[in-house]
Amino acid sequence: MKFLFVSYNMGIWVHTFPEALIADSLRKEGHEVKFLHCDRVFNQHCTTMSAYGENEKSSQAQKEFVCSECIKNKTIVRKYFKFDTYENSSFLSDSDIREADRLLSEVTLDNFESFSYKGISIGKSSLYEPLIRYKKRSMNFSNEEFVFYKIYLRNALLSLISFIKVFDLEKPDSVVMYSSEYATNFGPFSYVQSKGINVYSMFAGMNLAHRLQSMVILKGSYWDMKKTIRKRWSELKETPVVKKNIRRVTDHYKTLFGSNSVWAYSSVKTSDFDIRDFFKIKPERKIIGITMSTYDEIFGSYGSGLQPREMTFSKLFYDQVDWVKHLTAFAKTRQDLHFIFRVHPRDFPNKREQGISEQALQLLELFKEMPENCSVNWPDQNISLYDLAEEVDLFLNGHSSTGVEMTFLGFPVVLYDPNIVHYPPDLNYHDPEITFDGYFRKIDEALAGGWSFENTRKAYRWLNLWQNRLAVDISDAVPFNDSGKPRLTLKNKLVKALVKYKYPAKERQLQSFFLPSKLKASGEIKNLFENNLENFSFLKDANVSSVQDETENIKDSLRDLYRIFYKKEIPIKANTLRDRLSRMLEIK
Repeated sequence: MKFLFVSYNMGIWVHTFPEALIADSLRKEGHEVKFLHCDRVFNQHCTTMSAYGENEKSSQAQKEFVCSECIKNKTIVRKYFKFDTYENSSFLSDSDIREADRLLSEVTLDNFESFSYKGISIGKSSLYEPLIRYKKRSMNFSNEEFVFYKIYLRNALLSLISFIKVFDLEKPDSVVMYSSEYATNFGPFSYVQSKGINVYSMFAGMNLAHRLQSMVILKGSYWDMKKTIRKRWSELKETPVVKKNIRRVTDHYKTLFGSNSVWAYSSVKTSDFDIRDFFKIKPERKIIGITMSTYDEIFGSYGSGLQPREMTFSKLFYDQVDWVKHLTAFAKTRQDLHFIFRVHPRDFPNKREQGISEQALQLLELFKEMPENCSVNWPDQNISLYDLAEEVDLFLNGHSSTGVEMTFLGFPVVLYDPNIVHYPPDLNYHDPEITFDGYFRKIDEALAGGWSFENTRKAYRWLNLWQNRLAVDISDAVPFNDSGKPRLTLKNKLVKALVKYKYPAKERQLQSFFLPSKLKASGEIKNLFENNLENFSFLKDANVSSVQDETENIKDSLRDLYRIFYKKEIPIKANTLRDRLSRMLEIK
């Protein structure tokens, strides 16, 4: 088979190196591999520049530095992997660029969504990054925002023009790219699909502790996978998880609970925070936590055509602002309950993004007047989600992955629409008919059901599929995770001793030099592509466990997490998370 890898963002080494490993593995199995790279074509601004902290207003020297890093990494990959490569600049004539700029000059605020090239709607697909950058929830752009969008539209157009020429020249059997949602990738992605040829997306694993040491490869897009993974879950949800996979899921939560990752937004749990005292909650009231989501990625996925409407908008509540309005009205009728609305940190400036979202501006206004039994947990209060969870009885969830986290901790969770979450809705309580009466009835049903170890078991089984079965392990070639801590093999010790962190290019070269002769996962990679599988979860798993062994292994892992959560010996308050865990785990 002939594979064409579209690799425009080589300056992001943690994407580039694993991608090269996958391509190298395919080549060693006898397949033909070609690469298409960028050569300063996207020099106004691009995804890689964002990763380096540069924006469209950065100086040309700063942008040129990022371009040079891309080229430096491309040179390293060529030297050590010896791939045949093309550069997009070689397939863009002066007349191509003039024609692209002429077409773009006709794009306005009134017609940008309808812009297409060769039947591919790149006017729409180029919206993903601008919508997220400006934390949008509408298509109303300021002049500054539209300028940024047109940079990405230009990138998408030039990408597609050059890609079509390479595609027609090579006639590959399959095309592979890292993250198909990027503006420069989605045009080629859609073009290949229109030709009836397989196109694969890849990205780092879902497990924060092993994110960079695992790779997810999917036929189609991330959003295509969401449909197939629910079907796969229905086939695997009764299968007990083996010990090693339970430990890997637990590793993820050790990282998440310790807030040791840039992808973890909650602060670290404290020992003596009292949520009832902080929010002045009456002792007789049960506490309901409402986990809100930032809307930019949700709307960005929908606005760019990646995510269908039914996964974006609920027929019950139009959006989260509407959800809040209905919940505060419900709260007025329930003086036995106290509601805490947890606003997502990404709606405000945080450790990954700057700027305030359009949704946050609406919430600031909405939360000015609240019923007496409602409180708001703002990001600047620096309250850990896990401090909040200590005394909560029930969580209500919309789109957020926090629903899985709280299920993992044993909590009942109620969804208002099973179609808009990115995990199986049967992990939580929900009304299949999606009605107002059904939703509020489920709240009482979940309160009566209460905290349960079986919620934790369900979460482990789902996360085994999502984090372990969906990804392939490449840790034998990738020594570092997100925290930068190496696995201390002799090879890694040598790399660190020779290089240190001040010579990153040398480190990349040594990482490439010390490649294993063959990835341990090469057989899995070969099977995925040669057998035309949707993803790695469709490979057979020879590991088996009994429910009894699964129960004991989960409890052993929870004891490790308990020690992380509760380092301080203090009297245990009744009906708290600590009380429930200690009794279930028989910890005194």
